Amino acid sequence: MIIFVRYAELALKLGNRAVFEQKLEKNIKAAMAGLRFKTSRHYGHMMLEVSEKDSEGVAGKLANIPGISNFSIVSEILKFKYPKSPTEKWAIAKLTEIAKIMALEIISPGEKKYWPKTFCVRSKRIQKSFPMDSPKIEAKLGEMILRGIPKLKVKLKNPEITCHADLVDNKAYIYFDKIAGLGGLPVGTSGKIVSLISSGIDSPVASFRMTLRGAQVVFVHFHSYPHTNKASQDNVREIVKLLTQYQLESRLYFVPFLEIQKAVMTNAEPELRVVLYRRFMMKIAEEIAVHEGAGALVTGENLGQVASQTLDNIAVINEAVAMPILRPLIGHSKQEIIDEARKIGTYEISIRPYADCCSLFVPKHPTTRADLAVIKKVEKKAVFKKLIKEAIKKAEIENAVLS
Repeated sequence: MIIFVRYAELALKLGNRAVFEQKLEKNIKAAMAGLRFKTSRHYGHMMLEVSEKDSEGVAGKLANIPGISNFSIVSEILKFKYPKSPTEKWAIAKLTEIAKIMALEIISPGEKKYWPKTFCVRSKRIQKSFPMDSPKIEAKLGEMILRGIPKLKVKLKNPEITCHADLVDNKAYIYFDKIAGLGGLPVGTSGKIVSLISSGIDSPVASFRMTLRGAQVVFVHFHSYPHTNKASQDNVREIVKLLTQYQLESRLYFVPFLEIQKAVMTNAEPELRVVLYRRFMMKIAEEIAVHEGAGALVTGENLGQVASQTLDNIAVINEAVAMPILRPLIGHSKQEIIDEARKIGTYEISIRPYADCCSLFVPKHPTTRADLAVIKKVEKKAVFKKLIKEAIKKAEIENAVLS
């Protein structure tokens, strides 16, 4: 089985494109470990030659690899030898052979119980020595197909079937579908980040978004066990396992946060608790990020969604660390986030009943405009420095790999 793999965004990298292509090829090989296949890189695309015995499930694996725009399973390869001076007459003879293959696919569309009524032809002339340009190739192939199947109609937008012919290296690759990939950049090309992940809806989506931007995500989950049960930890473990299919391997830190929350309760006014929780989480996550060699933190925060996510409170939370805090969902509506969570498969896990540290000891009326000076005065108390070190020391680490 031959597969064309395309990557739209990588083609824009100019002088650095080879680095991105090499990383994508490495990620494809890791995702398909154990299967027999060969890869070759060409301008704007990659070609995979997969053993027929190992072809089952390959499309599903490719569809989950960031950096792939789309891919096509080649139906047939027509080989031909170029004469010294290829003429249009010679080219038409080759197009006739291609048109016959396309026509057979149209009238014998696999498991379909009907003939398509509309079609179009798309061609890429990667080998420029072919003596006709792409528009002329498409027109000629369409004309030939119509001659054999006169009931068909040409429809350039949204036809029932699209016939593709790419001319590469003395071969015509013929295929009929483009299977959508995730797009984005290959994981590992944008460095490493640390995601503060809960078992809610937002943070898994934010983590996935950063994976699509080429970042390798390390996950940090704060919990209040044994004051709460382990449901949030179990859910997060399942979410990270699911997200690992997009980045191949993951590391997950479980950080105990209960003692810090108790100390906040006894040392700060109730309305300041949520902002203080968030600042201590950021401080701990930053230390883990430094240890991991990560360059930024990421959260699922959304402007105005809850009290801690007002513009004033976000500014106060940002001040807690020197490292950048990325918020890829900052301007999205809740429904947009839910829709994406459903798409990537985390939504059903996130809506399970659970109690996490973010909902523990929360006052009825948290402040929406925390005073930074007051917050920093509370943080200066020696107990917090000690508790932060203990929380990091007691963190449990789990690794997940693509299975």
